[in-house]
Amino acid sequence: MPSVRELTPAEYPLWHRILAEAPEGNAFQRADWLTLLHDTEPEVQFMILGYFDNQEQLQGGWATTYQTQWGLTSTSTAEFFYSNPVLAVREPQSDAHQAARRWTIITALAEALAARLPFIELDCHPQFADARALQYAGWEVKPTYTHLWDMRHPDQTWQTMNREKRRQIGHAQERYSFGTSEDLETVHQFIQRYHETMKKFSWWISPAWEAAFIERFRWMRVQDACRLYTAHTKDGSLAAGVIVLLSREDHTAYLWRQGSGAEHVAAGVVPALYWQAATDLADEFKIVNFGGSPQASLSRFKDYLGARAALHFQITRNSRPRRVALQNRALWLKDQTYNLGMRLAGKPIQQMLYALRKRKERSTP
Repeated sequence: MPSVRELTPAEYPLWHRILAEAPEGNAFQRADWLTLLHDTEPEVQFMILGYFDNQEQLQGGWATTYQTQWGLTSTSTAEFFYSNPVLAVREPQSDAHQAARRWTIITALAEALAARLPFIELDCHPQFADARALQYAGWEVKPTYTHLWDMRHPDQTWQTMNREKRRQIGHAQERYSFGTSEDLETVHQFIQRYHETMKKFSWWISPAWEAAFIERFRWMRVQDACRLYTAHTKDGSLAAGVIVLLSREDHTAYLWRQGSGAEHVAAGVVPALYWQAATDLADEFKIVNFGGSPQASLSRFKDYLGARAALHFQITRNSRPRRVALQNRALWLKDQTYNLGMRLAGKPIQQMLYALRKRKERSTP
């Protein structure tokens, strides 16, 4: 009888093979990437559910991170990209048979995940195109968009770009020096630029976030799973940087974190930096994924860069709506208090609190 259960470490290679073959898979659902998140943020856990057929063959799975806050267990904020059911690729079958198989596996995985987590909110890969099984199982399925550059034909992508953006890129290429870096000094400089950028969205970097970020970057560089592309001024100062995550499973380079000085943005350093990364990686990574756009202006910016708006789904399952609403309100208040504290007290207070917390962790048996 078919069954759904959590995979054991011995079964992870089977799951990784599915991710490498299925169009809706990517590197960030691998066990090693999920372990990285847990190791650098211990309160974040992960599970990989597997759907096994009558012959105990793994036919599909679903990987996600989760954590418990104030007594409520829910999916954690996505650090990387996408979490959705992924089905093993099988020999060509009739459309009707494929649809029935897909429906059966996704329904079973969704039921098992919902039984474990009272609140689930996830973004699906753009190649996860049929979410009907989730919709009819009571999940909320909402359309949202990312942007993609198709780098199989770089010249064509360049020509689809707004003429003004092409002009900006040309001028920026004359004004700045572009390359890649991985030394710790440059990483710290990038974090400062990233901090400048994120303050526009009322988000402030904490020492805990910075420490976890550096550890993740180190791991990803050892695995050749990311690149830090940089733009320096002629005097050698960092004008901007972008970290690109490399997913060989779906041949996609993901623009993950971007930081730039306000005085350099008007000079076109950001689109030039993106284009530098995309062309440098184009031989191996045929798609560049820009990620979502929290503001309409950011979405239009990507349109002007000639990136294609790609539909994908945000899926939600909420079995405790009142409890979730209360927690969301509490988290909002916590974030507002934190941001206010950072504006008033600055980083030294946060560093002191972080040091006290780490000291407490070390002293706990």
